[in-house]
Amino acid sequence: MFKSKLKLKLKSFKKRSAGSATVMNIGIIGAVFIIFSGCLVFGMLSMANAKLVTALENASIAGAMYYKITGWEPCAVVRQTLEINQADFVSCRVLDNKNVEVEASRNAFGPGGFIGTIYHYARAGQSLTCNIF
Repeated sequence: MFKSKLKLKLKSFKKRSAGSATVMNIGIIGAVFIIFSGCLVFGMLSMANAKLVTALENASIAGAMYYKITGWEPCAVVRQTLEINQADFVSCRVLDNKNVEVEASRNAFGPGGFIGTIYHYARAGQSLTCNIF
């Protein structure tokens, strides 16, 4: 009698819990997907940021060298260098101490499309030594 009651309870438990593993698996897969997507978006933002910083460093050094050698306005050289490095020109100015300050932006794209726009600025100039061979 005890065994039969136990079998009945076990059968009712199996009926009630049927499909719960599927729901739990869907929840786990969904959580893993969300974490993976977040990591992917963070990676894409980091990559766009690194590319923008590299472009800004190149542009500010090119502008400072051009200004030091010629004494002319370096913003055209800065704009061209940023375009080559796929960054968007925002502003360029020569400071009082003969440094060139450059600001640029870059759009970041992820798996779902546009994420946001990143802005940075860089400065180069006075301490540059220019050796031409």
